[in-house]
Order: sequence, then C-alpha cells, then structure tokens
Amino acid sequence: MKTLLHIFFLPLMAGLLFSCKSLPPSVQTTIPSTKYIDKYGGLWMDMTSGEFNKRGYDCGDIVKLDVAGQSHEMPVVPNFRYVKSGRAALVLSEDAKKPLTTTIYYGDAASRWGIAVKNVAADKSVKWTPQDGITMPLPVVISMKEKGGYADQLLIYDLKRTNNRDDYSELSDEDFANFRVIRTRGMADGVLYRSSSPINPAIGRHTFADKAAKNAGIKTVVNMADTEAAAKQMAGWAYSYCATLPTVFLHMGVDATQPSFGDGVRDGIRFMLSHEPPYLLHCKEGQDRTGFLCAVLELLVGSSLQDVADDYLRTFQNFYHVKADSRQAVAIRGDMLENLRMAFKLKSLKNADLKKAAETYLLNVGLTQEEIAALRKKLSAE
Repeated sequence: MKTLLHIFFLPLMAGLLFSCKSLPPSVQTTIPSTKYIDKYGGLWMDMTSGEFNKRGYDCGDIVKLDVAGQSHEMPVVPNFRYVKSGRAALVLSEDAKKPLTTTIYYGDAASRWGIAVKNVAADKSVKWTPQDGITMPLPVVISMKEKGGYADQLLIYDLKRTNNRDDYSELSDEDFANFRVIRTRGMADGVLYRSSSPINPAIGRHTFADKAAKNAGIKTVVNMADTEAAAKQMAGWAYSYCATLPTVFLHMGVDATQPSFGDGVRDGIRFMLSHEPPYLLHCKEGQDRTGFLCAVLELLVGSSLQDVADDYLRTFQNFYHVKADSRQAVAIRGDMLENLRMAFKLKSLKNADLKKAAETYLLNVGLTQEEIAALRKKLSAE
C-alpha cells in the first residue's frame, strides 16, 4: 500500500505543487491620474507592458483585475480587437515600453466602471474628472485566473496589418486606403463614401485616401477621429485636397452607447444636412466609428443586415486579408452586429424592423423627425 502511494500519490502532489508554483504572483500597479485615461475610456497604468511580461504574464492568459472595489475577469491580448464587442481586455503591447492598459472593445471602461466622468469641450477635446469617492492614483491589482486560457481565441482574432503598399499588391490604391462608395441596397450611388483618414499619416494610407477623395469629387467631410486643432497639425493636412473642403471635426470615442458618441453622430449628420454630397465619412482607419455610422445610415435607407455586415467585413479584407468564409469573418461580422444591437437597445436584431430601429436611434441621439426625413431623402435611391 505504501508503495502504491509513492507511485501514484506523490507524483500527483508534486505536479500540483509545481503547477501552483508556476503561476506568477499578483501584480500591483496604479492608474496615476485622469491624464492616464484616453478619450475612449481606456485606463493606462503605471507599469509597462515589458515589466508585466517579465512578471510571468503573456498574451492568451486570463486574469482578474481588481480596481475601484470591483473585480473584472478578462484576457490578456496584444490589442483590444482580440475580444468580442462589449468585453474587457488587458492590452499587453508588443512594444515593451508602452504602458499596460485595460479597455472595453466598443466600450468605455472609465465610465462603465464608475471611475471617471467624461467631459467634452466645445472644441471636442476630452477631459476626465474622477467619480465621487475615487481618488488618484488609483490602485490596481492583477492576478492570474487561467494560464493560457484564451490562447485558442487569440488565433481567431489574430489580425496582421502592415503600412507597406507593396504588401497589398492585389489591391487597388482605393482598397489599400479602405476608400469606397457605399452601394448597399437603398443607398443612392455616388452619395456616401467611407475611408481611412486622408490627412493622418499614422497608417501610411492618407495620400491614397486623399487622392481617391479628389477623384470621386467629394464635397463634404465628416472627420470622426480628430479635433480641428489636432487635424491641422498633421503632416498630411497642409497639402491635402480634403483640407480644402467643408469638414466637421467630431473627435469621437468608440462606445456607441455613450451620450458623447451620440452627440457626435447628431452633429455629424446635421453638418451633412447643411452641406452637399458626395460625403466622405472617416476616422483613423475607417473601421469602427466609420463602420458604425455607415451601418446606421445604410439601415435607415433600407439596406439588409447582410448588406451591412458584408460592407463592414470588406474593411478587414482590405487591411488584414480576411477570407469571407473564415472563422475570423464570422467573429468580425458578429462583433459589428452586437455593437448595433447594444446601441439600438434591442434584445435581438433578428426579425427586428431595422429601418425603424435606425430611425429610433437617431431620434434618441437628438435628431428630429424632419431632420431624419431630410437625411433619408439625401441618401436614398428612391
């Protein structure tokens, strides 16, 4: 009997002890001040990604993050796009010098977790103030929940993009810039365009987007990403065609459920109503904020959910070579539809009157029935 215990029990105990010892200890850091909250409500910590990685934590792990008296379970990922809409993530950047951050994909962690209040000034700049009872620096404790527990999901969301034109030889210059006219059902041809930024050089596509805008005869620009002051400081501004056009600068976040996002939608549409098409909608990449507003406008004129999802996916085909029938495509379409569902406050998009849902959403952000009717008339193929 003693021999059997030695053979079976002791190795098992040794394995358990080794497993326990192999888990890294909890990590303590802080959010130093509200200056460490970005315009999207992401929380930046006083610890670099490299320091966190040296403590034994890697992308694909699942951790528990304790902050402001709350516990949140989330995966460790290389950027926020590796999780579903509305889910929190701890971002471990490939750049070891960048701060460790936590955010909610299509969300606002600072507001949702009761940490800070977002204040938007007249020039669209953002300032955060702590919620009652919150003092800075705010302690954060991160502990391991499951080592490698999210590794399989990482493969689904593993999207790679470069800023090198030569890596996209199969694409036209317009597709490389993610520039296109929206031709979904019900939309008038040549009225509404979407694109990556025609002025921001950050992803190496601005000159292509700007040239495409000029060739298309764009007359009005809705810039969802920048303040006017920031836009005019960009290297691509001074010589761009788009800089000569009437432009509204909205400086929006990505959480479509937040009032400030709805304010941006309202202000952008009112600017469109007072200016002539063709319209160009863009943010930085022409992906999330642009994708959402385009989806709302498409549904308003009668496009199907499939039309909208396919148009959204095309951005990921342009940037990341995603195949239309892949698991990645299924996840990407699902994330966009979930974002719409949350913003529309519906239990399900299935069997919903989506044209009416888009109209109700626009009413809720402050547009009038008359403004919505005028918008539909400008955009509609009817």
